[in-house]
Amino acid sequence: MPKINQVYSFFIGEIANTDFGPTPESSEVKLFHVDNIPWDELAFRTVKLTIEQYLEHGKIHFLIEFLITSFFWQIDKHYQTF
Repeated sequence: MPKINQVYSFFIGEIANTDFGPTPESSEVKLFHVDNIPWDELAFRTVKLTIEQYLEHGKIHFLIEFLITSFFWQIDKHYQTF
């Protein structure tokens, strides 16, 4: 696959009710306790990396993370917290 430039924004919020479900871009959605996250089943590597960063750094106000991938999908992570 050629290089693709993408920007992802992730937000933390509270669930107002349990009336949620898949959207046209999702085939399945579920809630998991942090101890039960099925890491190998997450659809996108970016989601896995974002959750890992949140768990590593805790509740921070703002995190800028640059994920630089090589041809072989090795990841070089650079981040700065605010």
